[in-house]
Amino acid sequence: MASLVFSGQTGRLGSSAVASINGYRALQASYERLLPTIAGAVQRLPDRPTWVLADNQTYLSGPPPRLYVPPLLTPRAVIDLGLPMWAVRNGSPFTGDASSFQIAETAIAYIDVNEGGDPPSFDLPLEVDRVTRVGHVIVAPLLADSGDGLWILELIPADS
Repeated sequence: MASLVFSGQTGRLGSSAVASINGYRALQASYERLLPTIAGAVQRLPDRPTWVLADNQTYLSGPPPRLYVPPLLTPRAVIDLGLPMWAVRNGSPFTGDASSFQIAETAIAYIDVNEGGDPPSFDLPLEVDRVTRVGHVIVAPLLADSGDGLWILELIPADS
């Protein structure tokens, strides 16, 4: 019989660990508060009935995603919303260049500026409080809470 012994510091967590835990809790709390809005937006996506036709074994090379969420929320969003893996992508759909921004299909994006994982100001062109065109995409805010740094957006291909 073998046993492993781990040794290391014991006692209080460091301030960076506490900050990470608090950030994760804040991310989860915001998501839970906004889940009804996210779920309603996903239900209204125009092509939802055909989603079952996608190949769930090769989801990264399959259809374009329909929901973008902060990285730590991807597995939870798949389960909470009953979505196929290919339909949820972590991070932002924004590529950093507003003039060339485009998406293939209408999608929903959930942005949490404070805890979402993207660098500060990365999603700034999408942080709007009224319908706006960014590159080749119409950005329609379903929820815009700049005070808390939270947005739920419908992204619609402008050239469709």
